[in-house]
Amino acid sequence: MLHESNPRAYKRMLDNLARDLSRFSVAMQAYAGGVPIDEIKHLAHSLKGGSLGLGAQALGELFSELERLTGLGDMPAAERLHAASARLIAQSENALRQLDAVAP
Repeated sequence: MLHESNPRAYKRMLDNLARDLSRFSVAMQAYAGGVPIDEIKHLAHSLKGGSLGLGAQALGELFSELERLTGLGDMPAAERLHAASARLIAQSENALRQLDAVAP
């Protein structure tokens, strides 16, 4: 397991995922204010990879779909999906904080 074989890489992955989750939510809220859709798509792509890399399948699938929707330019659907997924995202942020607290 990565957390055993390379604890620094594992910690970096946790930190990056937590940072990007926060940035994604801010970007989605700021979209109406002019955040470029490409930035949101890039964050969704990063979150998809980070989530799947840590084994967070449901979160990875969510961001895969958000990446697809933003790639299509369908921000209304992406905003609805993001809002509907608030509980999963909040649970994931909480889990990341717990993992970070015990990470080597």
